[in-house]
Amino acid sequence: ARSRGLAIATAMVQAVCAIAEQLAASGVSGFSGWLLVWGCYTVFCYLCFSTLLIPWFLYFFGYPTYEKWRFKTNPKYPTPTAVLGEIFMGDEPEVSHADRGAW
Repeated sequence: ARSRGLAIATAMVQAVCAIAEQLAASGVSGFSGWLLVWGCYTVFCYLCFSTLLIPWFLYFFGYPTYEKWRFKTNPKYPTPTAVLGEIFMGDEPEVSHADRGAW
């Protein structure tokens, strides 16, 4: 895992350096060059985070199972009607404080 993280960090540095070199060769420098490098770096980081988080989100929320649901903060498995209400209406099902456990 550490070598993979090191490879990702190396790729990020190489990408930023390549972008900076292209900008310097094209005559863009100063604040506008810094802003352009920062924007490219932001897009790159967004893509990295999305690539990592979308499969995780789908695993836990796109294909939920009872075994996964048991370890959530609210271990009461919802009814299909409650899930549809959350998806389409944005409403959380009414859960009493006794169902949530001690605060």
